[in-house]
Amino acid sequence: MACCRLQPWTQGHGPAARSEGCKGRGLRNQLRTPVCFTGSAVCRSVSGFGRSRLPRPHHRLSVDCNTCACVHCRSVNKKERAALLEWVQEHRCCAVCWWPESDGRRWLEVHHLVGGAGRKHDIRQYVRLCNNCHTVLHSGSYLTCLPELDKGILLGVKQECDPENYDPKFLASLKHKQHLGYEPKELPDAYKEQRLRNVQGWSARKP
Repeated sequence: MACCRLQPWTQGHGPAARSEGCKGRGLRNQLRTPVCFTGSAVCRSVSGFGRSRLPRPHHRLSVDCNTCACVHCRSVNKKERAALLEWVQEHRCCAVCWWPESDGRRWLEVHHLVGGAGRKHDIRQYVRLCNNCHTVLHSGSYLTCLPELDKGILLGVKQECDPENYDPKFLASLKHKQHLGYEPKELPDAYKEQRLRNVQGWSARKP
């Protein structure tokens, strides 16, 4: 997978965007830390800062940095956060369609292979997805007209793109089971075609 250089998320957006991002006590010092993006707004879950008080930009900011929903989650301890930050720096593309982090027309998120209440924050169950593929996984394909994604397909791309952290027995243990109940599946052809297009460059990609 292609690697993309880490950049501050305010780079290239002028004083207004930088000012918007710096509002709030304690937030200024976190600009170089990955921040979650949800739609057109910065996720309101920065540790140590009130959720409802974090400023909401009126325009979508470029996502040139590592973005993930759980970096500032209060349930993530210091050790887990450090491991997550190291992991996202090594995975700069969507595991499904290979959309690169450097192309801010989509943003990258972290998906937990085994979710639910009290979900485990461990790199063995993380998969990096672009917002399009993440939407297909959780909400269906009606918005993108792409094939459905399921747990088996996600397990398959985890095995392919992150083999050193592929551990289905660990994932099963999170559900107090000996086996997950499903096997890795092959990626649908439509996503393979997207991969070929997404590695060709900006003009070939379709956000």
